[in-house]
Amino acid sequence: PSRRQPQPQQPRPAAVSSHPEDAGSPRPSSAPAASASGSQAQQDRHPNGLHAPTPGLAAKAAARRLPLARRARPAFAGPSSAEAVTRPSAAENPSQNLVAAGRPRPAVRETGVTVSLAVPESWDEQDVQEICHQYSSVARVELLTAGKFQVTFASSAMAKAAVRGLQNLDSRDGTGFFQLQASLLDAAGPEARADSLPETRFVYVDQLTSVQSQLISGPAGSDTELFLWNLPLGDSPSGYSEKELQEWLEEFGPLASPLQLLSCRGAVSQDGDELYRNCGYIRFKEHDVARKVLEVLKQKASTRDSGDVGISGSWSFSERLNTWPE
Repeated sequence: PSRRQPQPQQPRPAAVSSHPEDAGSPRPSSAPAASASGSQAQQDRHPNGLHAPTPGLAAKAAARRLPLARRARPAFAGPSSAEAVTRPSAAENPSQNLVAAGRPRPAVRETGVTVSLAVPESWDEQDVQEICHQYSSVARVELLTAGKFQVTFASSAMAKAAVRGLQNLDSRDGTGFFQLQASLLDAAGPEARADSLPETRFVYVDQLTSVQSQLISGPAGSDTELFLWNLPLGDSPSGYSEKELQEWLEEFGPLASPLQLLSCRGAVSQDGDELYRNCGYIRFKEHDVARKVLEVLKQKASTRDSGDVGISGSWSFSERLNTWPE
């Protein structure tokens, strides 16, 4: 029988995609499947019999449709599961609710800076407020102990300006001059801060040697107060008590105020010796009585040996300061 001639194979029509992006472009034909023997040989070349399969037409078509799938995603999609886990809850971050609700975040306010201040023990909060207010506005004044305050300013610049102005500031009250002590407070605790405050430097005006030289010209007609030093106080045979000294002074005339002894150190000489030890003030009711006491002290000083130390006195310059206008 005659052998049938093989018919020429007609080309397979290209598959047309129904996807809009694929319109006008033919879909590639499917590749022939691999033979069973070839697949077995390919599996033998991979460990555990696994190998990466070749992407087929379905995978390629899905890859081509991916851009449309992304465009079809809503513009405001909800958070993914990973975002929902890592995002803090409202309880952990309360300020998140303020922003979400449209309310502004609270402004961060600079914490105040505190200055430690040592002043005379007679001062109160109002006195400290008045002297600090000239440098800047004061946020808070706190009394720790007598003569020790903590003053809080709104900023560090204000606090530093106050320290520069108040440190070693000379002032005076009814008894004499004193120097304020001011310093910025460190980060220590309240107890450590109170212990680290400097002591007030309190020097009575009559303990200054320059003041004694000014009084040589003589007293004013209204002076009734005396400044005494080298008072014989103590338990030694030549010592007297405060009560005994006051009784001795009362023998000259009536007193306007009792004897006031000073506990602070006075001026010192070049050798380091204290010039005015055991000091005190005494005020009489009349000027002539006070003048008589000074005359007696000067007379005893003129007959005293050079090595002996006796009571000395002068008119009180502090009394004159109290009569001066502010």
